[in-house]
Amino acid sequence: MMDAGTDDATSGPDTSIAMDAEFLTDAAQGDDSGIGLDAEFGPDAEWVRDGGPSLADASLVTDAGLGDDAGLSHDAALSDDGGPFADAESTADSGTMFDAASALDAELETDLGFAPDAAPNPDAEPAADALPVDLGTPGTGDVWIELDYTNAYTPRSPTWRFSNTPGWGAAQWAMEGDTWPEAWDRFNNMTVGSDPIGTSLLIGSSSQLQLMIGLEEMQSYQSVTVRLEGRSRSTCCSLTFYVTNPLNNCGSSGQMSNDWNPDIIDVDLGTCLLTGPSGRIEAVRIDPQSGTMALRKMRVTLHGASW
Repeated sequence: MMDAGTDDATSGPDTSIAMDAEFLTDAAQGDDSGIGLDAEFGPDAEWVRDGGPSLADASLVTDAGLGDDAGLSHDAALSDDGGPFADAESTADSGTMFDAASALDAELETDLGFAPDAAPNPDAEPAADALPVDLGTPGTGDVWIELDYTNAYTPRSPTWRFSNTPGWGAAQWAMEGDTWPEAWDRFNNMTVGSDPIGTSLLIGSSSQLQLMIGLEEMQSYQSVTVRLEGRSRSTCCSLTFYVTNPLNNCGSSGQMSNDWNPDIIDVDLGTCLLTGPSGRIEAVRIDPQSGTMALRKMRVTLHGASW
């Protein structure tokens, strides 16, 4: 993930956009919406330097047990000390297989410093961090956005995190005309407070959190998952909530228990989010129905996306 520092959102949504007035209600458009970014990078891929053959040169083994005499006969196998073995098909413990059917004559064995048929040493496996990271084809893959309230002070100022996907970051998640996505306290009645699971956003049954985004630059995706980490603050029972895109009233529901351990709930939104011109301004709305939710984190993932 990519750590892009911390920004303060200084502008609210453009209320001149012709949309459902109820969908765009945002009663807390203040300057307190400090927005942090703590994206994380994946590990850097490194090559093995001394512990084994480089992945870039996996087909070549340099000095892998060859003797000083470059003019070995066709039937002579190689040992670690340059002496012949009785078995001309392979070397013992050298880790380098020798193709006895190939003639090591002057035409093949020039000054390259390796046997033409030498394979990588099977006993010298590359270190785990030496393997390259497969980021897939540029412009494709899973993209996600996360709101983290564990260090927040207001409903509009979570820590923001984004997937490490070049070409799709904070600016691409933003609504049309904005450079950053926004967290809206729709009715200006949510608070950030203490809970047995830690600092959380407290969303009551008359409150709604809206993650305001725009997907006009997204070409397509396969499905959407909304992951919520939190619990019901009720002393008696679990919490029911809805997760919807109010632009098209498409969504699903879920439940959280009221124990003192945070639940991690994945809600499948299918293809509820719109892309292209139709998705210029839309939202993911969290709407508790039967109590108060203590929300620590929220992550929206678009699977199989193309941009």
